[in-house]
Amino acid sequence: MVGADRLDARASPRARIGHWLAKPYGNQGLMTDAVRRFVDPALAKLQDTRLTTEVFARSGASARVLHKEEFVQEGRLRRPRNNGGKRLDVLYFGLLNADLDDA
Repeated sequence: MVGADRLDARASPRARIGHWLAKPYGNQGLMTDAVRRFVDPALAKLQDTRLTTEVFARSGASARVLHKEEFVQEGRLRRPRNNGGKRLDVLYFGLLNADLDDA
């Protein structure tokens, strides 16, 4: 599953995407393909200057998917998310829309 939500364009012209895949389907390239097919149409339709996303720091596979699609890791947030009763770090990624002039 890949999806996006539009954030307040007046404050920051960006959309946030998320992706999720059930464990039995991992390591087959499915998520890389899904994100690849999603990113360009999302940027064109939303006409935002950037896409952002967060993944759990311990999820190397999710980070690799984003790197393959040219997302840049822009930071690490220390323990902002609760998952199964544990506070976990997340990595923050961004992708600039090369088709829009952000001057």
